[in-house]
Amino acid sequence: MKGFVAIAAGIAGFILLCLLFYFVGVYVFGGAEQATANYRGQTDARNKTVANGDYRIAQYNHFYELCGSIQTLEDQIRTTKEAQPPHWKVNVVALENQRSAAIRQYNADASKAGPAAQFKASDLPDQIDINQENTQCAS
Repeated sequence: MKGFVAIAAGIAGFILLCLLFYFVGVYVFGGAEQATANYRGQTDARNKTVANGDYRIAQYNHFYELCGSIQTLEDQIRTTKEAQPPHWKVNVVALENQRSAAIRQYNADASKAGPAAQFKASDLPDQIDINQENTQCAS
């Protein structure tokens, strides 16, 4: 019986010693902080972006604003072509270049795998054809 008590006391002492080392490692040296830092950082970043309602609304509006700016440039191109003599093409070329840049920005943002593209409205096009003269922003 004495041998059994000695073995049980040894096991209990070993368990207590292990727990002591665990708590010293976690609380004194910050082991738990370091072990979960990456996970907590990713969660914090996600909560600041994807889970944030303001972020979602901003991204939703971003695509409408880009598409609207493309339509505005198309209108400016049409009116500039109508209002100016044919030999004044510099303004038209400048507007067409701005339109191309806006379309490329829209397409790049819409094709991103990150959270921004998740919040593009379903009635907006997935991609805008740069050769199409009239962009449709809503179906």
